[in-house]
Amino acid sequence: MSNTFEFDSAAAAKAASALDAIVDRLSTELTAVAPALHVAPAGTDEVSARAASTANGVADDYLTGAESGAREMSKLAATLRAQVTEFDRMETDNTSGFSA
Repeated sequence: MSNTFEFDSAAAAKAASALDAIVDRLSTELTAVAPALHVAPAGTDEVSARAASTANGVADDYLTGAESGAREMSKLAATLRAQVTEFDRMETDNTSGFSA
């Protein structure tokens, strides 16, 4: 087993950008489909009103969960970018004494 640590800053930064792109696409799609997820009651009776209310509640829960997931992915991308910056700073600090 090796006692080395390898970190590919370029790959990590690329992964953060890919996560941001996924979040953007997901957010755009959620905004676009949100109206279609909500339904009007089929009639004026209590059953139709309750069915629509239940369906709309499920839609709201779904949208809330999906938006929460998108925010978490966005936070993950930001954390990854911060780690890339910090690791690059540490590498610079650690190798500054090796200048010829």
